[in-house]
Amino acid sequence: MRQTPEFWIAACDEPDTVLMRPDEIRAFNRDAYAQDPHLVVLADFPSQLGADDIKARIAAVSLRPGGALFHDDGRAVSDEDWARYQAACNLESLPAMRDIRFAMAHTRADMRGWPTEDVVHANEETRHLDRFQENALFPGDIVAVMHASADGRWQFVQSYNYAGWVRDETLAEGALDDMLAFRDAPDALVVTGDFVDAQLGDDHDGGTTVTLDMGVRLPLAEPPHTRDGQYRVRRPASGENGQLAFVTAAIDADADVRVGHLPFTRRHLVEQAFKFLGEPYGWGHSLNARDCTGLVSEVYRSMGFVLPRNSKQQGESPIGVNTRFAPGASAGEKLEQIRRADVGDLLYSTGHVMMCLGNLDGQPWVIHDLAGAGWRDARGDYHEREFTGVSVTPLVSLHMSRDVTYLDEMYAIKSIRTTVGEP
Repeated sequence: MRQTPEFWIAACDEPDTVLMRPDEIRAFNRDAYAQDPHLVVLADFPSQLGADDIKARIAAVSLRPGGALFHDDGRAVSDEDWARYQAACNLESLPAMRDIRFAMAHTRADMRGWPTEDVVHANEETRHLDRFQENALFPGDIVAVMHASADGRWQFVQSYNYAGWVRDETLAEGALDDMLAFRDAPDALVVTGDFVDAQLGDDHDGGTTVTLDMGVRLPLAEPPHTRDGQYRVRRPASGENGQLAFVTAAIDADADVRVGHLPFTRRHLVEQAFKFLGEPYGWGHSLNARDCTGLVSEVYRSMGFVLPRNSKQQGESPIGVNTRFAPGASAGEKLEQIRRADVGDLLYSTGHVMMCLGNLDGQPWVIHDLAGAGWRDARGDYHEREFTGVSVTPLVSLHMSRDVTYLDEMYAIKSIRTTVGEP
């Protein structure tokens, strides 16, 4: 029963109370953009950037780690490989000032730390974690385009919450005003399932099926919005010469979608998170999946929120109502606060985020996307295994390593609310 959303919804108080209205969520997002340096208002992005500025932005993402990395075949990433990756960044071609262009993702697209599809890992135990993978873009995401790789196949871009290298073929350039009007269209269909299929119309790509992730928002087409049991929506596409075009797509009316974002309630927080239960872990949205921050971001995005990309960025962000633990805080001090956390609150440990489900027999339980974890049984024996990904677990007994628990490493609780006392 603990592995069902109904169990946790029944256990929580006021599951259907609307915690913030749509206008309050919009105000929350405006404050988030104003307060958090990792969130970028693309409408205000500079029209030009200097070469040194762009190089610094690339250097912040295209980092050579201190430790060794390995290719899939076991070969170490060599100095020659690093020189090749650096040369691909094409920094020498940057003019003193670069005009900034804008583009929109028309398909799900990887954001990479380097302009390469090479897959690398740190060790045999983490072969499934591609260290060059950073994030993903989704159809309708706007980016500022700053630079191209040496072969022209990659663009270095800034999205609303991350920068990275994206394949050129996944983007379509156009006028920023058109993109903003598309993004902010008042009548739109929101994907509320983990994945939903859309069919492109016969006027483009011959009826190709594309898969949309939770939280993707597409404007409704001209009335009638539904026909033959399907919603008609507008979707970005790459038109003539790679320029942005908007085409009609169809989504089944009985798919897990709705017109407008979901109301922000405890019930919906739980139900949305459980739609990912059992999904394999996908570092940086790789493997057509998501990681711990991808999980919570998509759950909250389906209700209209924007959040920073990484768990550290989220955990340290001033947005929301934050409880922070001083270094050396005891387990008892932390548990006292965690047991008071509301359903859907976010718990941050080093490199990880979990969503609070509630307390069972006085012990907190969470849902989160795990790459692996350990635990101690009633006799104190330590066990370790690779989890399947999105899992429902007790918090206290869960270990990062043999001698370190997630509770040991917990440093913050974040409630996605306006600050207490604000109107």
